[in-house]
Amino acid sequence: MAPILIDMIYKWLYFEKYDNHLSG
Repeated sequence: MAPILIDMIYKWLYFEKYDNHLSG
């Protein structure tokens, strides 16, 4: 697995979680 791919997925998941936390 490419580190860039993991970083992208990690950032995406983190962003989604953060957004969800902010929303509700």
